[in-house]
Amino acid sequence: MIFLINEGEKKMEIHEDLLEPYIEKPKTVWDLEEREECYSLTICGNVHHGFWDGSSSSIAIRELGELFLTREEAQDELERRKVETEMLRLGGRRHLKLHKENYCFCFDSQFSSISCECFSCLGICSSIYFDSEKEALKALNTIGKDKIKKYIFGV
Repeated sequence: MIFLINEGEKKMEIHEDLLEPYIEKPKTVWDLEEREECYSLTICGNVHHGFWDGSSSSIAIRELGELFLTREEAQDELERRKVETEMLRLGGRRHLKLHKENYCFCFDSQFSSISCECFSCLGICSSIYFDSEKEALKALNTIGKDKIKKYIFGV
């Protein structure tokens, strides 16, 4: 992509690909170096503080998506999983049923609102489905819109 900048009488072209080496990319767990702080989730649902050592177990934890740069990221992922588990407990499922109604939560970014709709909605949808609108609304009311917005849709 090329950007044109007018400076009085002068026109300058800036090629974005030339700027790329100078744009700092956010750090990820894939950039960790020896002895850097990181956080992981334990099997018991706790956040574990540790240091990257590049061992085969550390690599496996990272490849499974269980490794985080901050305690906050790890805690948010833990809460997201708890919300999804509660949705499943309240009748949700992870797969679509063919030729059946599949209700899910949809997020409308324009109005920052959540609705419960049949899967045909065009917005951003959750990955947990319910057999009926009644089941989905019960889950929405039990868990709460704010938790679903934050941990399922990330807003």
